[in-house]
Amino acid sequence: SILVVQHMPEGFTELFARRLDECCAIDVKEAQSGDLIIAGRALICPGNRHIKVKRMPLGDITVLADSYEGRRLLDERITETSGELSPERKARLDVLRQRLGDKLYQRLGWQPRCKPTVLPSGRILLPLYSDTYSVSLMAISDDQGKTWSASRPLPP
Repeated sequence: SILVVQHMPEGFTELFARRLDECCAIDVKEAQSGDLIIAGRALICPGNRHIKVKRMPLGDITVLADSYEGRRLLDERITETSGELSPERKARLDVLRQRLGDKLYQRLGWQPRCKPTVLPSGRILLPLYSDTYSVSLMAISDDQGKTWSASRPLPP
C-alpha cells in the first residue's frame, strides 16, 4: 500500500484521488480513518490532516489526525530528544517549531531541485529541498521507483 501525505488544500485531495484512480493501475482513494492498508491501493491523506498507522490484529489501519494534533505529536517527540542535543541543534529545533505553527510553511512541501539521476547500478537519486525545514536530502530508490528511502540531511 502507498500512503501519500503532502501539503495539499482541503477539498483538492478527494478530486486528486479520483483522478489518480482513473489513470493508475492501482486503486487510489482519499483516506478515511479506519481504512485498511492493503497491497495494490494508494491512500491520499485529506488536506490539512495527518495520517497515523495503527497496528491491528487483522491488519494495519489508518487513523486521521488534524494538523494541530500532528504538530503536537512532533513537538512531543522533539521535546523527548532535545535534552540530548547541542545548543545549535536546539536553536534549529526552535525555528522548526515556529515554522510548524506558520500557515505558509505548512503548505510548503519537499521540492525536487533538478531531474533524478539514474546510476549505472539502476539506483535513482532525486535531490529534494524543503523550505519548511531549510534542509536538503536525497530520495533514493533501488527498485525503479517502486519504493523510496531518504538519505540523512545533506550538509549546507
